[in-house]
Amino acid sequence: MANETEIVEIHISDLMLWIGLAVFLSVMAWWVLGDSPTTEILGLAFSIVGILVAWGANEDIKFIKQATVKILEKVEKL
Repeated sequence: MANETEIVEIHISDLMLWIGLAVFLSVMAWWVLGDSPTTEILGLAFSIVGILVAWGANEDIKFIKQATVKILEKVEKL
């Protein structure tokens, strides 16, 4: 068992999503608990998180399209 190696895949989009969410939560905590940030900072935080969520959704859609093509190929063979 000592020779077994485990490969962990980390996708850059997942990493960026978690970083974006951490920034978003810190800005929201700053807004609620401390000196209120300006609307520009809030807008920037919302924009960054929105872009990252859309990026992640795009990768999910690509995966769904690939799976759909494989299913259609199998159906055509039948």
